[in-house]
Amino acid sequence: MRMYVANAAIPPEQHARRVEVPSGFALFPGDTLHPPRAWLERTANVVRITELDRGGHFAPFEEPQLYAQELREFFRPYRSVGRT
Repeated sequence: MRMYVANAAIPPEQHARRVEVPSGFALFPGDTLHPPRAWLERTANVVRITELDRGGHFAPFEEPQLYAQELREFFRPYRSVGRT
């Protein structure tokens, strides 16, 4: 319930803002929601969308290796950014 109350306090124009940082989405088959790709791309700077073959709403607990692998793959291109 706290999440619903907190989200209701956010001004509507804030909800409409697009996330501009590079964003990745791991879509697990057993998750509660499967947002359309068009919606993801409209609301975020999508650089990666992966549809995985197993896992659900609690994917990090259900499939920790698969989840960790996906995180590594997403961040790999950014590892050398900012390093000297």
